[in-house]
Amino acid sequence: MSTKRKLIYLSLILIVSSIIFAEYVGLTNLSNDQLNSRGLAGAVVLDKEKDEDNNNYYIFIGLVDEPNPVKVQVKSENMWNLIEQHRTYTVLYKWTNNETPILDQIEINDEFANIYKDEIETLIKRNN
Repeated sequence: MSTKRKLIYLSLILIVSSIIFAEYVGLTNLSNDQLNSRGLAGAVVLDKEKDEDNNNYYIFIGLVDEPNPVKVQVKSENMWNLIEQHRTYTVLYKWTNNETPILDQIEINDEFANIYKDEIETLIKRNN
């Protein structure tokens, strides 16, 4: 893939991330029951966790430009089983207050993985 195309994709990702960040900062001052959401075009599933005691399922997603993974609850065991570790996805999750975010939508995004292969490998190594 050409350098020009990579720059275009990176620019788009930065613009979307900036808009999401601006919305997040604006929403933190609203009422306590405010529903927040975040969409990520290039999230890597770094790990999966099953809480047998409470029958809860979680994925830990990472971003190339963020140091800490985000723990997201998956409501369905079937969905959790279909999600592959170390694969890239487009992800939308929602949360209220300081609760664990809940997965709303997820879709495989192999194109992102192809463009940012080296960065994703570094992210996976950093979180293992």
